[in-house]
Amino acid sequence: MKQVIAFAPAHCDLTFLQPFIFTRKVQDFRVGALTIREKWEQLLDASSIDLKDNRLSAFFPSVSLEEAGDDVVKYILPANLLPDKELVRKIKTLLPGQSIVSKDNTVLAGCIMQSADVESLQPIANLEPADFKLLGAVTQINLFNKEALLYDYEILKQKCVSQPVDPSNRLIAPENIFIEQGAVVRHAILNAEEGPIFIARNAQVMEGVCLRGPIYIGENAVVKMGAAIYGATAIGPGCVIGGEVKNAVFFANSNKGHDGYIGDSVIGEWCNFGAGTSSSNMKNNIGDVNYQLPGALLVTGQKKGGVIMGDFSRTAINTSINTGTWVGVSAHLFGNGLTPKIIPNFSWGFESGLGDLSRQYTDERISGKQECVYKLDKALTDADAWMRLKGAALSDIQKSILTELYNKR
Repeated sequence: MKQVIAFAPAHCDLTFLQPFIFTRKVQDFRVGALTIREKWEQLLDASSIDLKDNRLSAFFPSVSLEEAGDDVVKYILPANLLPDKELVRKIKTLLPGQSIVSKDNTVLAGCIMQSADVESLQPIANLEPADFKLLGAVTQINLFNKEALLYDYEILKQKCVSQPVDPSNRLIAPENIFIEQGAVVRHAILNAEEGPIFIARNAQVMEGVCLRGPIYIGENAVVKMGAAIYGATAIGPGCVIGGEVKNAVFFANSNKGHDGYIGDSVIGEWCNFGAGTSSSNMKNNIGDVNYQLPGALLVTGQKKGGVIMGDFSRTAINTSINTGTWVGVSAHLFGNGLTPKIIPNFSWGFESGLGDLSRQYTDERISGKQECVYKLDKALTDADAWMRLKGAALSDIQKSILTELYNKR
């Protein structure tokens, strides 16, 4: 009998998942080495579908339970549910008509065949809040990153083929190092004493790189000469990383290719950091780092917090990013001094008195604000140009998403 995973809407306020929620489904957030979707597909050995949720459904394929068919066993999971060993074990025991719920009767997992069964699911397990994790804020991507990397490492090493480590490398705890066939790693120092290191196929780790796990380096990613990468860090497929990085998640295809520091940060796709860009991750008074999001304040209770950056955003050389900075989608950061704590979608620069900016790039100066607005046609053209550097191109769907987001600013 065919089985599929049906991702239901996330059990959280999506406001706190900005800016990544603007351009993707929650199940496609990277937390650790894998996206939420990739984790569940591998753990349950099933493909996945997305249930209609009135958000981005016009852009991404989604179905109703009726359309999914009555001859398929469906595991219904909230899009923001993160797996762990015990939860996965419980889900695998579910029979059609059964569910797992939280103490407040929120359905965490259900198993059905006929769509009508969803109304009469019978709980077989009632979980305490400590027994499961729901991603509810962008800062939790960092908070859960180490645990997710450790769990994903166990998934990945069972399904991938390793190769011998080149003898030019210096290894600490080699039993925790996995280099997939096709990766190139020479004259590097790999320390997996405090967590595993997984380097995916066709990735390249250049000479003089120092890695301290837990670290994931994705397919076709490049870590440039002399880089220092601390755990817990996940470098998604196609990224280029240099300089110093600590406790950061790069979703995919983003570049931090030069010196500078990025720590306790989450970076979306197709971003680029100019040479010398650094982010502060701690206040001088050691106070809590909170984030001002559009329409909400994200209170973290944490002492460290770097930059949260949406897709297609970029910085000029030597940009100094303030502690706890939120950057939207397709923003271009340049200016003197520290950045503001919030950089809206499609911003062009971040200070007043920017001078005579080229009108081909900017639409208008927003009344009462410091930002100028990136012209939509230029934003789309530039996003496409960055993608073409890596052999991709801006799709019609991505253009439509960015256009809709621009018109809502």
